[in-house]
Amino acid sequence: MKKGKITMAIAAFSICVGLSGVHTFAKVNSILINDTTAQKIYEYNYNDLSDSFESAMLGDSSPLYTDYSSKMGTLGVYALYDDTNKFVDFAQTEAAFEDAQLNSTPFDINAFTESSSAPLLKTTPTTVYDVQVSGNSVNYVSKNVGGGTTPVSSDFSVISIE
Repeated sequence: MKKGKITMAIAAFSICVGLSGVHTFAKVNSILINDTTAQKIYEYNYNDLSDSFESAMLGDSSPLYTDYSSKMGTLGVYALYDDTNKFVDFAQTEAAFEDAQLNSTPFDINAFTESSSAPLLKTTPTTVYDVQVSGNSVNYVSKNVGGGTTPVSSDFSVISIE
């Protein structure tokens, strides 16, 4: 892997790992990568990926992180999935992180995904491929996650009907 791709992989993953300073109710459960050519969305468990990333940095075998970094290097991160069952747009999350860095303000990714203004995907996936490791082998297990179009919120609401 080129040095630039390794740096990019570490930078993108760093946005998700270790940036939250305050524990909030919602937390990022997984990172999703969209392969539009293969028409597959790969889901990487956040904790497993964090452990695999740590192993890779220590020079140990880490097939999960190796798989993630190769896909992320060519496809980029698509979305974050949090434990309130929201698919949050990663490009907009990354922009918010960069804005916070430019303004020297702290950025808590969990608080960001929990907020009512979190930038949700307009169309959520119906199926994702859960990336799992067995020994040194990476497996992609298809799972149905529902999906569909995220309702657009508006400021209009009915207060009473008389």
